[in-house]
Amino acid sequence: MKCRECEKEVKDSAVFCSDCGCKLSGPKEYNSPVNINYYASDWRQTNTLSVATLAYVDLLVKEDGLYIIQLPRYRSGVILASLVGLLIANFFGFLIGSTIAHSVNKGKRRELRKKWLNKNNQLATDSFKEYVLLHIPQSNLDASLKLRRRKVVIEYGGNKVVAKKNKKEVNNLQRAINGEKVPMPIRDEQQAQEIQEDEATKKKQAIIVLSIVVGLFAFLLGGILLVTLLI
Repeated sequence: MKCRECEKEVKDSAVFCSDCGCKLSGPKEYNSPVNINYYASDWRQTNTLSVATLAYVDLLVKEDGLYIIQLPRYRSGVILASLVGLLIANFFGFLIGSTIAHSVNKGKRRELRKKWLNKNNQLATDSFKEYVLLHIPQSNLDASLKLRRRKVVIEYGGNKVVAKKNKKEVNNLQRAINGEKVPMPIRDEQQAQEIQEDEATKKKQAIIVLSIVVGLFAFLLGGILLVTLLI
């Protein structure tokens, strides 16, 4: 194999490069944080089959091109959706469970990103490479990307990724590809805002679930009373 730092040939069993001393296994920690042009989390991948939990990718733009980072889909999504669906016993219960699961999984993805992003949204390690689905070199970006109003279509090396977000993020991606460094919020501030939004969403979901359960109980109770009167 080749050393990832100096690209010299080294033995497959080697732990360190004999030429430059670089560690060959595990994530590489940068000597100083690496500034990037753009990093946007949780683009929804729409050209893949999703059951209960949606598929998400992060987009990273730096000097050597665009990285599509495919984040794990956690099992808790399917389990939560199924449990709530069984509890409420209908399709809407399954949808509510999926929404709750999305909130839980979003927190897990947020924690995962801390392996490679520091609080200033700079790269601290290259551990993101473990999750890279596609890397499009800078020289191939114009031919490989099609930017739409709220999504991006990426085709490179026989692979295709369709990722959807919002108009603002599509514009930010275009700016980054053109070489501009797009300002990103401090992670702690961004995380606090996301947690606040998640809590508000959970409260709404709890009210919806409670309303449906109470409605079903009232419906069943009314049915029992009706049958009793008819008898």
